[in-house]
Amino acid sequence: MTSANFDELPRAVELAADLGADELVATNLDYVITAGLDELRAYSSSPPAPAFSDALEEAHKVARRSGIVFRRTVAVHGNGGVRPQPLRILFVSADGGVSPCVYTSPLGRSEIPRVFEGRPIEVPVVSFGNVNDRPLMEIWEGEEYREFRKRFARRVAGASAMMLGAAGAAVEASPAPDACRSCPKLYGV
Repeated sequence: MTSANFDELPRAVELAADLGADELVATNLDYVITAGLDELRAYSSSPPAPAFSDALEEAHKVARRSGIVFRRTVAVHGNGGVRPQPLRILFVSADGGVSPCVYTSPLGRSEIPRVFEGRPIEVPVVSFGNVNDRPLMEIWEGEEYREFRKRFARRVAGASAMMLGAAGAAVEASPAPDACRSCPKLYGV
């Protein structure tokens, strides 16, 4: 979903149903690496524009009428910045490098280009080893990767405590790893 095409969502659902698809999943443009892409993103820290909300509502109506499942990712920044995925998943690149996700391991780069909060930045690539050199479980259970996951586990625990009404200091006391702090997925996108 981008600011340039969100109004096409209802028609996209209709087209998917006409083509015999069972489901359509609309996702955010979340890997923003240029100022031009930053201008296209549909998510923000503000509530969605009425036209965007109307397009989403209409897409859901078309889906119900057409008998297709329509799912979408969150369109605006969430409130907690806590994503548990790094606790359960990993990414193995084409060259065998093991990283917490695809966004932390662009092939052939030592820095990850991003636009975050309207400004271009670069963050270091995150890799915990290579499956061509060491077994995957050895990399997963290695000290460096375990420590990375512990940071996310503390954030998840802190967010759970906040939802139960307890003090939310654990989320602030356990900041996300550097490479993740500028990723929209950390903020619920």
